[in-house]
Amino acid sequence: MVLILKLTARAGADNRLLQEDRKRVILVTGGAGYIGSHAIKALRRSGFEPLIFDNFSTGHRDFQGSTPLIEGDLSSPESLKKVFQQYRIDGVM
Repeated sequence: MVLILKLTARAGADNRLLQEDRKRVILVTGGAGYIGSHAIKALRRSGFEPLIFDNFSTGHRDFQGSTPLIEGDLSSPESLKKVFQQYRIDGVM
């Protein structure tokens, strides 16, 4: 599996974004599905902090494990706004 991540600075962010001593938070859409659950494992092994974003139309809650979970839908601007306000997200997959 090949993961391509693009880190972008937020408006008003300074150049220390990549120098901070914290795990990078990656929002994994569909993270409670089969493929998403494997992506979560790969991200953790690579030192990232995954965050599951799923509407559970086909995902499974038991795939969550200890990973933080936001129940929401990509087609809902309100759900997306909430998750980006609540977490400092560095990448989305």
